[in-house]
Amino acid sequence: MSDCLMYWQIFWTAFDGDPDGLNYEWWSGSAHFHKQVGPGDSLWVVVSGQGLGRPGEWRLLQRMVVKNTLKPDKDAAFPYGVQGDPKNSPKYKIKDQPDFALEMRKLRFRSGKRLTAKGALIGRALQTIRPLADADVAMLESYARDLATR
Repeated sequence: MSDCLMYWQIFWTAFDGDPDGLNYEWWSGSAHFHKQVGPGDSLWVVVSGQGLGRPGEWRLLQRMVVKNTLKPDKDAAFPYGVQGDPKNSPKYKIKDQPDFALEMRKLRFRSGKRLTAKGALIGRALQTIRPLADADVAMLESYARDLATR
């Protein structure tokens, strides 16, 4: 798969909006996700601005580089997981970020289809795995570098 954009819908309830609480694991209810993602792939994780009082805005939370896939836990609500590599998986401060929605709407993805949704509705468009095109990855890497210098 290489790189994909992911929406972490329950971030605000799971971590109370604190990216420092992230443990470099990603769990999903999708077996399809688990079959597609493997070591070396990158999950570019976005969250809504809900916990910031801006539910129609978006923030880049993390680029998780997958270290390995985890054994499914069939009894869990989200049984399919991956473990990220902490050394190569930067987290981004979301509090001081500008709205990331405009940048996300520039992405073409490997499918060639852009996001057409706006505001909070972007979340629905990102509920499935969205593999990124090479140009998208370059744009996200540039955006992430800019965040790191803030």
